[in-house]
Amino acid sequence: MNPNPYQPSQIDSALRPEPPVMAMLVGEDGGMSIDFEIWREDLVAFTLFHHRNSPVTRRQRHIAMFAICLIFSCILAIVVYFALQTPEYWVIAVALVIAVAFVLVRYPQIHERQLRRLAERMYGEGRNLMVFGPRRVGLTPQFVNSSSPYTQSVTRWVAIEKIVVSADALYLYNSAVSSVMVPRRAFTSDDHFQTFVHAAQEFHVRAIAAENPLRTSP
Repeated sequence: MNPNPYQPSQIDSALRPEPPVMAMLVGEDGGMSIDFEIWREDLVAFTLFHHRNSPVTRRQRHIAMFAICLIFSCILAIVVYFALQTPEYWVIAVALVIAVAFVLVRYPQIHERQLRRLAERMYGEGRNLMVFGPRRVGLTPQFVNSSSPYTQSVTRWVAIEKIVVSADALYLYNSAVSSVMVPRRAFTSDDHFQTFVHAAQEFHVRAIAAENPLRTSP
C-alpha cells in the first residue's frame, strides 16, 4: 500500500521538472503532493477572497461607504432645509433616505461584481501559461514546491506569510498579495483535503518555531 496517497505513483512527463530540482527536494520524510489544474475561475476566486478579507481593501470599502453617506447627508440637509419651507420637498427627502439605504446595502455586492468582471478581463488577456493549466504542489517539512510544465518554485516555510483555508481552496500566502493555491476539488474527499491542510499547518508551525524558538505559532 502506498503510504502517501497524494504522492503520484507515476510522474507525468509534462510535469517532470527540468532540471530535476523537485525530485532532489522531495524525499521520504512525510511529505505529500497533489496534482490538479488551475482554471481562470480559481484565480478570480482568489482575487475576490483576498479583497474580501484584506484589511486594506476593507478599509477602502468603509471609506467609500462613508463618502457616500457624507454626500447624501449634505444633499439631504439641503432638501430638508427647503422642505421646511415647502412641504412637497419631504417626498424628495424620504426618497433620498430610501436611496441611501439601498445603496449601502447593495454596495458590497456591486463592488464585488465589478471586481469579478475586472479580474476576469485581466486574466483573459494573453495565454497566461505561467498561471493556468496543470500544477503539482508538494509539501515537505522544509519546502513548499510548486511545478507546472513551464514553471517551478521552491519556497521555505519560514517565507510563507500565512495559511488560509476558504470554502474553495487552500491558500499558502508567499507574499501579502499572492499565494500557492490548492483547490478542494483536487481531492477525492474532504478528509484528504483536511489531511493536506493539517500537514501544511504542521510544517509551517515547525519551521516558524525553529526560526524563532520563542514563537510557538505562525
